[in-house]
Order: sequence, then C-alpha cells, then structure tokens
Amino acid sequence: MRQCDKANTMNSLDEARQPLNLEVHEDDIPGIFAEVLRYLTPERLSRKLEAVAAGLAQSGPFYREFYLRPRNALWLGMRQVEGSIAGGDFRLDRIEADVLPSIHTAALIAEVLPSLPRWKRDEFRSRLLDKAGGDVPALVELTAASRLVRMGAKIEWVPESPGKQTCELVGEFEGQEFELECKAKTVDVGRRMDRPAIYQFADELLAKIPELTKGDPTCLEVLVDTRFPREKSVQTELVKRVLAGVKGENAVFHDERPGVNVERLTPTGDELVSIVDSKLEGFEHRAIVLDKFKRPRLLIRFRSRRPDRMINAIEEDLRKALKQFSGERPGLIVCYVPEVESFEGVQSQSTATTQMIDRVASRPDARNLVSISFISDAQIFSTLGLTETNIESLKYVTTRFKDSRLAIL
Repeated sequence: MRQCDKANTMNSLDEARQPLNLEVHEDDIPGIFAEVLRYLTPERLSRKLEAVAAGLAQSGPFYREFYLRPRNALWLGMRQVEGSIAGGDFRLDRIEADVLPSIHTAALIAEVLPSLPRWKRDEFRSRLLDKAGGDVPALVELTAASRLVRMGAKIEWVPESPGKQTCELVGEFEGQEFELECKAKTVDVGRRMDRPAIYQFADELLAKIPELTKGDPTCLEVLVDTRFPREKSVQTELVKRVLAGVKGENAVFHDERPGVNVERLTPTGDELVSIVDSKLEGFEHRAIVLDKFKRPRLLIRFRSRRPDRMINAIEEDLRKALKQFSGERPGLIVCYVPEVESFEGVQSQSTATTQMIDRVASRPDARNLVSISFISDAQIFSTLGLTETNIESLKYVTTRFKDSRLAIL
C-alpha cells in the first residue's frame, strides 16, 4: 500500500511530499486476516456481521444501498475476503474494488497491534465492533499510528484519565518528543442533508407512491431552505403533500414549516440518464431506481439553498484537540474528513479551510502546535498481486515548527 502526504506551511506556499510505501502482497493477506481475526475473535466478529446483515435486511432500499452499505463496507468486505480465504480460492484479481479497503484496514490493524498495550487492544476491539458505529474514529487513530510507525517514530498510547482531557498518544522521533490527537467527522456532521433522514424519506415516498416508478421516467427535485427535516412526523406530512400533489398531477409541492420544495419533472429516458450521469452539484445527494434494463426510472435529487457548516464543525473539533494536549510537548493533530476526492487548491490563503486553520493556529493554546493534517478516505488499487494505497491528505505546518523534523510526521 502506498500513502502520500501533501504538506503546506500555514504562512507559506512551500509544498513537499512525503511518500510512504506499504505494499501488501497477495500471499501475505491470509496471514494478515488470520491475525486480525484472532484479535477481534471469531465470536465477536460473527456477532458484528450478523448485526450488519440484520440491519440491511430490515431497511428500505434507498437507506440500505446509499447509507447502510457504505457505512458497513469494511465489515461486508471482511466477510467476503474471509469467506474466500476459508474456501481456498482467494485471489486479488477476483476481489471487487469496493472490497479492497477491507484489506487495507486489516493490514493497518495488523501493523499497529504490536504497539498496543493490552488495555488499548481491548479498547480498540470494543470500539471497532460496537453497535454505535465507533469504528471510524478508531480507524483514524490506527491510520495515524500506522503512519508514525512507518516513519520510524516510537509511540506510547495514553490512557484516559477520569476528569482530565488527554491526547491519543505521545511519541519520540529522532530525539524529539511529541503528542498526537485525532479527530474524526462522520459523513453528516455540519451538513444540511442528514443521510439517514433523506434516504428514509425516499423509502417512504417509494412505499406510499409506487406509481413514481411506473409510466414515464420521473425526477423529483427536493430543494431545502435550511436543513432537511429529521423529525419522522414532519417527513410523513411531507410525503402526504407529495402524494396529494401526484394524485392531483401538480408539478410543485411546498411545505412552509420545514421549508422544503418538491418539484416533479418528467424527462425522457435519455434526459434522465443525462441527469444521473451529470456531476453532483454542491450540497447534492441522489437516490436512484433502475428498471430491469439498468436504466434510471426514478431519480430523487436532494439539494440545499445554503452551504453546509462542515468548517464550523471541524473548527470546534480542532479547538477541542488543542485542549487535550498537555502543553509540555509539541502537538500534532490529525483530522479525518469523509468523502474528499482531492484537497487540491484547499491550501490557498483565500479558502475557508486555510482561514479557519489560521484562526486555530493563532490561539494562545496553540503555541506548541506543530501541524494539522487532514486525511480522507483511502483509495486502494490492486496490481500484480499486491495492493497499493493512496490516502488523500493535506498538512498545514505552523511557522514556528516549519524547520523542525517533527514537521514531516
């Protein structure tokens, strides 16, 4: 697996790359999965997989395909790889692309396990397998620790102390001590469109108005003034309004209370295909129904008139991270932001992200801050019997530490 980092100082346009290669060969994968399975324990992993399967079986089609499956891709992939290995027919060239992240994660876990004291091993196992979805923050910590180990740093995990804020770990790199804190945002924090809400609403629409998928192709444009309503009662009322509008053959339905406009369009089949294939607009999500020929029959587009508030949510997390440092050592922050395909251009001084970073770095409690790194989802490729990983990332380094060796971590 190969991981690349972009680094950019907070008050400079200097950019440097730190390539870190971690190749996972096909022949090593069964051993890696055996080690991870022993760590998670077969019984606990089976319970996790059973819970995932039950959730998928009980959910509506939109909620299942557009929310639950992506959210549980790690576990669905692990089940597939585990079954393939057990059946004796595992080969990388037979593994689908959406399963490769599970191999990446298993390799990360196996790499970091030797650095974990027993209490941390137990904590990570619990967080990875719990029903509350705590696996994302745990995996971010594992990713950060894996990178430090590959860089040659020595790390020591810090246990939680009742009534006291602590960082994730302390370390030493080339004779210099440091502290590291990780923060992770879920897909929907700070967003106007809450994924569970919009896809559960789409499922209710589909159940109550089956004629939407019959006759001419249909596109529903759902435009929101502030945020899509999460309240079930409000969603149900909105479905009734849309149902009444469809029966009355109205084209536009508006609900003043949640501030939602729904417009019904009837494009031709080719026009609907063109809309489905078009690039997502800002703050847009889609739910699609295909016919038996795999052509779109119904498209529901959710869009917001106002931008998301992700920057505000991230800045709050970064302020919290600063408070978790002891102040006795230089500090590094790693922040996971989901679904970012590229950070290209974000480091410009005019962007909201860079301005937010400058505000955080200018705080009095940021005097020992070395860097803030943003990472997003791993992009994994399989070639010639091995997997390679690229993690899209962006690093801001404070001016005070720009010449320090800690700046490359």
